Amino acid sequence: MENTLKQILLELQNLNQKYDNLERRFDGLEQRFNGLERRFDGLEKRFDIQEKRLNNLEKRVESLDEKVESHGELLHQLINIVGNTNSHLEELVERNSILEEKQIDHEKILETLSLRSLKQEAEISAIKKII
Repeated sequence: MENTLKQILLELQNLNQKYDNLERRFDGLEQRFNGLERRFDGLEKRFDIQEKRLNNLEKRVESLDEKVESHGELLHQLINIVGNTNSHLEELVERNSILEEKQIDHEKILETLSLRSLKQEAEISAIKKII
């Protein structure tokens, strides 16, 4: 019986050693798991920060899209205004050309009339001398 008790005691000691080994391994795994959990928490925080940044960027892009659309409408209006202005300018240039031609004609007429007036005054002076 003593041998049996010794064998049981040895078995219990072996089981205790195995249990201690398993407990140490479990503690090591638990530490590794805790380390992984901390790393995942850090990654989760970083992802949250990146998500906030992405949301901010999306809002800015939406705002820029609205501005681009608004500027596109303004640009379209400006193009129409410039087109109308160019049409008016062409019309004014044409009118100016006509006015310049008329002014040249009037200057020629005035020159002719001035020459006639000088000629008539000379003739009147000559007639007065004769009379």
